[in-house]
Amino acid sequence: MAKIFSLTDDIKQIAEFAIDDLIDQLGKTCKLVYAASPSPCPNCIFDPIGNKSSNTWISGGPIPFENGSTCPHCDGTGLHFTTVTKDIKVLVANSPKDFFQKMPANIQIPAGTIQTKGYMKDLPDVLQTRKMIFQLDVQGLVKYTYELSGEPIDQGNIVQGKYWVANWVRVGA
Repeated sequence: MAKIFSLTDDIKQIAEFAIDDLIDQLGKTCKLVYAASPSPCPNCIFDPIGNKSSNTWISGGPIPFENGSTCPHCDGTGLHFTTVTKDIKVLVANSPKDFFQKMPANIQIPAGTIQTKGYMKDLPDVLQTRKMIFQLDVQGLVKYTYELSGEPIDQGNIVQGKYWVANWVRVGA
Protein backbone atom coordinates (compact mmCIF):
# COMPACT_ATOMS: atom_id res chain seq x y z
CA MET A 1 0.00 0.00 0.00
CA ALA A 2 1.32 3.43 -0.93
CA LYS A 3 2.00 6.01 1.78
CA ILE A 4 0.46 9.10 0.11
CA PHE A 5 -1.37 7.92 -3.01
CA SER A 6 -1.51 4.97 -5.40
CA LEU A 7 -1.47 4.87 -9.14
CA THR A 8 -4.47 2.70 -9.76
CA ASP A 9 -5.01 0.88 -13.03
CA ASP A 10 -7.71 3.45 -13.89
CA ILE A 11 -5.25 6.34 -13.52
CA LYS A 12 -2.64 4.50 -15.59
CA GLN A 13 -5.23 3.84 -18.31
CA ILE A 14 -6.24 7.54 -18.41
CA ALA A 15 -2.54 8.46 -18.75
CA GLU A 16 -2.12 5.89 -21.53
CA PHE A 17 -5.16 7.24 -23.42
CA ALA A 18 -3.87 10.81 -23.01
CA ILE A 19 -0.40 9.96 -24.35
CA ASP A 20 -1.95 7.96 -27.23
CA ASP A 21 -4.09 10.99 -28.15
CA LEU A 22 -1.07 13.32 -27.97
CA ILE A 23 0.96 11.09 -30.32
CA ASP A 24 -1.93 10.37 -32.70
CA GLN A 25 -3.33 13.92 -32.90
CA LEU A 26 -0.36 16.21 -32.24
CA GLY A 27 2.47 13.93 -33.33
CA LYS A 28 4.50 14.51 -36.48
CA THR A 29 4.97 11.96 -39.22
CA CYS A 30 8.69 11.31 -39.57
CA LYS A 31 10.63 9.06 -41.93
CA LEU A 32 13.19 6.60 -40.58
CA VAL A 33 16.05 6.22 -43.07
CA TYR A 34 17.94 2.92 -43.15
CA ALA A 35 21.37 2.30 -44.65
CA ALA A 36 21.30 1.78 -48.41
CA SER A 37 21.23 -1.88 -49.40
CA PRO A 38 22.73 -3.21 -52.64
CA SER A 39 20.74 -5.08 -55.28
CA PRO A 40 21.73 -6.20 -58.78
CA CYS A 41 21.60 -3.42 -61.37
CA PRO A 42 18.40 -3.70 -63.42
CA ASN A 43 20.14 -2.19 -66.45
CA CYS A 44 23.15 -4.44 -67.06
CA ILE A 45 24.39 -8.01 -66.66
CA PHE A 46 26.41 -8.63 -63.49
CA ASP A 47 29.79 -10.37 -63.95
CA PRO A 48 30.20 -12.76 -60.97
CA ILE A 49 33.89 -13.41 -61.78
CA GLY A 50 34.91 -9.75 -61.76
CA ASN A 51 32.29 -8.85 -59.14
CA LYS A 52 31.14 -5.87 -61.20
CA SER A 53 29.09 -4.97 -64.25
CA SER A 54 29.86 -6.75 -67.51
CA ASN A 55 28.80 -3.46 -69.16
CA THR A 56 26.32 -5.34 -71.30
CA TRP A 57 22.85 -3.81 -71.48
CA ILE A 58 19.89 -5.99 -70.43
CA SER A 59 17.27 -5.74 -73.15
CA GLY A 60 14.41 -3.70 -71.69
CA GLY A 61 16.62 -2.08 -69.02
CA PRO A 62 15.71 1.49 -67.97
CA ILE A 63 18.68 3.26 -69.67
CA PRO A 64 19.92 1.82 -72.98
CA PHE A 65 23.67 2.08 -73.62
CA GLU A 66 26.20 0.72 -76.06
CA ASN A 67 27.66 -2.65 -75.00
CA GLY A 68 31.23 -2.25 -73.77
CA SER A 69 30.66 1.29 -72.48
CA THR A 70 30.05 1.94 -68.77
CA CYS A 71 26.52 1.28 -67.58
CA PRO A 72 25.00 4.72 -66.83
CA HIS A 73 22.68 3.31 -64.17
CA CYS A 74 25.29 1.77 -61.84
CA ASP A 75 28.50 3.40 -63.17
CA GLY A 76 29.95 -0.03 -63.87
CA THR A 77 29.64 -1.41 -60.33
CA GLY A 78 26.89 -3.88 -61.24
CA LEU A 79 24.99 -2.89 -58.11
CA HIS A 80 22.18 -0.45 -57.50
CA PHE A 81 21.82 0.91 -53.97
CA THR A 82 18.31 1.58 -52.71
CA THR A 83 17.47 3.40 -49.51
CA VAL A 84 14.71 1.84 -47.45
CA THR A 85 12.51 4.11 -45.35
CA LYS A 86 9.57 3.78 -42.98
CA ASP A 87 7.14 6.42 -41.75
CA ILE A 88 6.28 6.60 -38.04
CA LYS A 89 4.35 9.10 -35.96
CA VAL A 90 6.07 10.57 -32.90
CA LEU A 91 5.49 13.34 -30.40
CA VAL A 92 8.26 15.93 -30.73
CA ALA A 93 9.68 18.44 -28.25
CA ASN A 94 11.84 21.05 -30.02
CA SER A 95 12.82 23.13 -27.03
CA PRO A 96 15.01 21.54 -24.32
CA LYS A 97 12.88 23.17 -21.59
CA ASP A 98 9.90 21.19 -22.97
CA PHE A 99 11.68 17.82 -23.17
CA PHE A 100 9.68 14.93 -21.75
CA GLN A 101 12.81 13.80 -19.91
CA LYS A 102 14.28 16.76 -18.00
CA MET A 103 17.97 17.34 -18.58
CA PRO A 104 20.26 17.96 -15.59
CA ALA A 105 20.93 21.65 -14.96
CA ASN A 106 24.61 21.54 -15.95
CA ILE A 107 24.05 19.81 -19.35
CA GLN A 108 24.12 22.04 -22.41
CA ILE A 109 21.69 21.06 -25.19
CA PRO A 110 22.59 22.76 -28.48
CA ALA A 111 20.05 24.20 -30.89
CA GLY A 112 19.13 21.51 -33.35
CA THR A 113 18.38 18.86 -30.75
CA ILE A 114 14.90 17.36 -30.48
CA GLN A 115 13.33 14.74 -28.28
CA THR A 116 10.71 12.28 -29.50
CA LYS A 117 8.23 10.00 -27.79
CA GLY A 118 6.78 7.10 -29.74
CA TYR A 119 5.06 3.77 -29.47
CA MET A 120 7.06 0.75 -28.32
CA LYS A 121 5.93 -1.13 -31.47
CA ASP A 122 8.11 1.29 -33.51
CA LEU A 123 11.21 0.92 -31.29
CA PRO A 124 12.77 -2.04 -33.22
CA ASP A 125 12.64 0.10 -36.39
CA VAL A 126 14.18 3.09 -34.59
CA LEU A 127 17.00 0.91 -33.25
CA GLN A 128 17.83 -0.34 -36.76
CA THR A 129 18.32 3.17 -38.11
CA ARG A 130 20.46 6.10 -37.12
CA LYS A 131 18.69 8.83 -39.13
CA MET A 132 15.23 10.33 -39.25
CA ILE A 133 13.69 12.98 -41.49
CA PHE A 134 11.47 15.18 -39.34
CA GLN A 135 8.05 16.49 -40.37
CA LEU A 136 7.49 15.17 -43.87
CA ASP A 137 4.87 17.78 -44.74
CA VAL A 138 7.60 20.47 -45.07
CA GLN A 139 10.12 18.18 -46.79
CA GLY A 140 9.59 19.96 -50.13
CA LEU A 141 10.78 23.22 -48.53
CA VAL A 142 13.27 22.10 -45.88
CA LYS A 143 14.57 18.61 -45.12
CA TYR A 144 15.23 18.34 -41.40
CA THR A 145 17.49 15.32 -40.94
CA TYR A 146 18.36 14.10 -37.45
CA GLU A 147 20.66 11.40 -36.11
CA LEU A 148 19.83 9.30 -33.06
CA SER A 149 21.82 10.43 -30.02
CA GLY A 150 22.18 7.55 -27.58
CA GLU A 151 19.67 4.81 -26.88
CA PRO A 152 15.93 5.38 -26.60
CA ILE A 153 14.67 4.83 -23.06
CA ASP A 154 11.40 3.98 -21.30
CA GLN A 155 12.31 5.81 -18.11
CA GLY A 156 9.91 8.20 -16.43
CA ASN A 157 6.72 7.02 -18.14
CA ILE A 158 3.66 6.45 -15.97
CA VAL A 159 2.77 3.64 -18.33
CA GLN A 160 5.83 1.39 -18.54
CA GLY A 161 6.61 -0.71 -21.59
CA LYS A 162 4.35 1.19 -24.02
CA TYR A 163 6.40 4.26 -25.08
CA TRP A 164 10.04 5.17 -25.68
CA VAL A 165 11.80 8.53 -25.52
CA ALA A 166 14.85 9.40 -27.67
CA ASN A 167 17.08 12.40 -28.31
CA TRP A 168 18.11 13.33 -31.86
CA VAL A 169 20.73 15.80 -33.14
CA ARG A 170 20.27 17.70 -36.40
CA VAL A 171 22.79 16.69 -39.06
CA GLY A 172 21.40 18.59 -42.05
CA ALA A 173 20.03 17.31 -45.33
